[in-house]
Amino acid sequence: MIYKGTFRWLSDSIHGGWYLICTAEINCVEIIVTVGQDAWHEKDPPVWEKDRSTKIFLDDLRQKEAGWRAKIARWWRPEDEALLEVQTTGSDALDRGNTLPSVGVERT
Repeated sequence: MIYKGTFRWLSDSIHGGWYLICTAEINCVEIIVTVGQDAWHEKDPPVWEKDRSTKIFLDDLRQKEAGWRAKIARWWRPEDEALLEVQTTGSDALDRGNTLPSVGVERT
């Protein structure tokens, strides 16, 4: 399942590199989702001063003892709204002959 998160802050990892903290609404509850550098599927990393409050595509969430982790993350794109709607409402958009955009989570 995909989720729409909001970039809240960027932090240094104790193992080197960085990770970002997002909030996402799941079943009407806002949770914190951590995205490690290895899960980021964009060429450029997020920048705190410039990108805070930007929407983030989150996928393959896992709940760990310390909280939620996303295994796939990237910037939210306009076409992601259709994916989210089909997922959450069970829309029959595909039955009406419409096609969904590709998710596009390959590293660039």
